[in-house]
Amino acid sequence: MEANHNQTPVEVADLRKSYGEQKVLNGISLNVAQGQTVAVLGRSGTGKSVLLKLLVGLQPADSGTVRIDGQEITGIEPGPLNEIRKRMGYLFQQGALYDSLTVEQNVDFPLSRHADLSESARKDKVRELLSSVGLSDGDFEKMPSEISG
Repeated sequence: MEANHNQTPVEVADLRKSYGEQKVLNGISLNVAQGQTVAVLGRSGTGKSVLLKLLVGLQPADSGTVRIDGQEITGIEPGPLNEIRKRMGYLFQQGALYDSLTVEQNVDFPLSRHADLSESARKDKVRELLSSVGLSDGDFEKMPSEISG
């Protein structure tokens, strides 16, 4: 699916999420324009992480809508949602690496499943990406617990 850059890339309307009696998001709405950077600030427990999880479809909203590149993702099936997720990047506050895989294997994991690259091309891409964040060849075979966050 092609991204429609004439649309607002991220549209959230009247988004609500509660856990039992605890209202975490109570009707939040926002639009993020193409090229715009948005920061979500707040104290611990105010719903920042919940908002992000709803934006990428990791949790369902109680009500409201989330549109990514014009496509409604609330209630979408896993297959189409995964296609949308391939165009997103998100990083969790706590490490989200597989602790049983090396750093190199962690970076290769999504490429091996979603990129149409040969094994050698994937290896080159992984090394390029790791180098771009300051890791050297000696770090590639380390386990996540052996490197700084």
